[in-house]
Amino acid sequence: MAEKIKMTYHYDARADVLYVDFGSDEPCFTEDLNGFLMIDIGWFSKLPRGIRIISPKGRKIKAVKMKMIITQAEKTCKQLMEDRVRQIRTEEPVLRNVLGQELNQAFTRTSINRSCSR
Repeated sequence: MAEKIKMTYHYDARADVLYVDFGSDEPCFTEDLNGFLMIDIGWFSKLPRGIRIISPKGRKIKAVKMKMIITQAEKTCKQLMEDRVRQIRTEEPVLRNVLGQELNQAFTRTSINRSCSR
C-alpha cells in the first residue's frame, strides 16, 4: 500500500518564496528548473521531496499561471520518480548478482573455517 504524502505549504513573505514540502526528513539538494521553480531532491533516494516557487508575489503570479507552474512541477516530479524506478530496475539484478556472489563466498569461507577449526 502506498504511503500518503503529507504536503505542507509555507510562504516566506520576507524572501517571497513559496515552499511546498512533501513530508520527508531526508536531506535534500535543490535543482533550479527555470529561474523561479526549484525542486528539492532527496540526497539518498533521488526522489522529489518538495518544490520552491521563487518570488510569486514579485512576479504577480496569478492563479492560472500558478496552475501552469504546478503542472510543470508535477511533470518534473513524475519524471524523476520514473527515472528512479528505471534505475532501480536496472541496478537490482546487478546488485542481486553481486550480493549473491559475496554471500556465497562468505558462506564458503565460514564453512571452510568451521571445518578447519574442528
